[in-house]
Amino acid sequence: NLVHADGKVIGQANVNNLLAYVDGLKAAGVQRVDLNPGLTSINDPITRPLYDAVVQYIRQLGLKLAINPEFTQGELGANIKFQDFVNAAMQNYPQLVARYQPDNFVIVHEPTTANENMGLTTAVSVQDWHNFIVAVAPLLKTASPHTRLGAGGFQNGEVPVQSAQENTFWQDFATIAALDFMTMDVYNSDTFPTYYQWIQTAKANNKGIY
Repeated sequence: NLVHADGKVIGQANVNNLLAYVDGLKAAGVQRVDLNPGLTSINDPITRPLYDAVVQYIRQLGLKLAINPEFTQGELGANIKFQDFVNAAMQNYPQLVARYQPDNFVIVHEPTTANENMGLTTAVSVQDWHNFIVAVAPLLKTASPHTRLGAGGFQNGEVPVQSAQENTFWQDFATIAALDFMTMDVYNSDTFPTYYQWIQTAKANNKGIY
């Protein structure tokens, strides 16, 4: 993961440092670099050239590319609704995929974190996220037919309520036929039994997992 290219901080990044970080990842044996652009990064005149340079260099070094967008607080202004996010993502995500042609694209990961970052005052249901994934997936495949699509979440014993919610989302996402793989964000060792179950669930649904 190229942490200095996260959508929250890339606007202040130095492009030479970003490229040096990619060099470091390759030297460490990494085969695929994961980027976390913001929802609106593709249309930002400051961040887009930086992502252009990073992606070009990743490809130049023969590495694979994963794009895993993360909603950045304030991107769409204050008091937004989930539908505002959906509308923006339906427009921006296909542009992002068309421009960079990633090997992997994670449509949503950590939905509870995304809900919190959006500052939503009403709950977002499993069905809401499910419907968003199903709606945007064909647009992404049209933009880049070779790109594999995924979704995922996290577990963390320190936040049991959010972890239980994440598991509910994750179990549903694993059944979506349009997805090729699932992801797991591992923060500590206290929830490996659940991760093991997730691995089995992904395989049972003919999906990769990482």
